[in-house]
Amino acid sequence: MPTLLVGLGVVVTGVMLFVVSQKVQQTERDISAQKQQLSLEKESLRVLQAEWAYLNRPDRLENLSEAADFEMSFSTERIGQAIDSYAIEHAPVPVRKPALSANMQAKIYQANIAPAAAPAASPEKAPQIAPVQNDKGFDDLITNLEGGSQ
Repeated sequence: MPTLLVGLGVVVTGVMLFVVSQKVQQTERDISAQKQQLSLEKESLRVLQAEWAYLNRPDRLENLSEAADFEMSFSTERIGQAIDSYAIEHAPVPVRKPALSANMQAKIYQANIAPAAAPAASPEKAPQIAPVQNDKGFDDLITNLEGGSQ
């Protein structure tokens, strides 16, 4: 019986050793892949830094600045010429708003407020607001806005 337990212990230990060694090998492969990815990222970073240094050369920036100043230097004469070249054939004429007649001044709500009386023992009433009834239609409103009844 003791030999059987020793044999079983050896087998369990061997299986555990195998599992641990497989995990170690997988971890080493992951580390190797991460190192390779890191070296690729460093190389990419070096390329980007070189491009940045090339694009930010003082002589190149000076030439770009001079070209931009030339393109952006607008005088009032050049602006006037540009406006004249895009002349509008029929410019809209501003129209004056029609004056509201007495019957067109609409009151949407009318407040019915009781006059202030001597203080009473009862609490004050809140003002009543009622909508104004208007029997005229939309067409009447448009007619009034266009210049009154004809």
